[in-house]
Amino acid sequence: MTTYTSIPNADIDQDSPVTQPLMTALRDNPIAITEGASGAPRIVAAAIEGGSSSTSGQVYYSEGDGTGLWGNAENIEATKDITGTDGYVKLPGGVIMQWGSIVCSAGTTTITFPIAFPNACFSVTASPYIAGNSGGVSSTVDAISSAPTTTSVVYSTTTGWSLYWMAVGY
Repeated sequence: MTTYTSIPNADIDQDSPVTQPLMTALRDNPIAITEGASGAPRIVAAAIEGGSSSTSGQVYYSEGDGTGLWGNAENIEATKDITGTDGYVKLPGGVIMQWGSIVCSAGTTTITFPIAFPNACFSVTASPYIAGNSGGVSSTVDAISSAPTTTSVVYSTTTGWSLYWMAVGY
């Protein structure tokens, strides 16, 4: 962390010389302030766009459309607990990642996403999982369609094997 150096008024009056320590402080102090260095002035919420005394203790985050919001950090989707077999996370900027597993039959299988993508799903990947198989998997998985709430995949293998999938959209 950068060190904050207090600058006495006498060092910056019109008759004072410009010194190397003064220039170092002028260079480093803005960085030290943003890093929250010891002794540095604090940036208050009211100084940030849309901030006020009621936003104290909150964070400012982007909605992905050029606007921002104030809120508690735990309310930002990307900071929530995302463990589990099926789930999703909303990232700052509007990108959503979803994942899960499903037991499939050979042929076309429909996967329902945990949440609908508000705009579009632009990528789906899937791979088979066969417990205890150490010799490779002789099957293919192809995503053949995608909608905001579901995707369809063609699975060419034995019925009853697991398929792990991940979808990305916004």
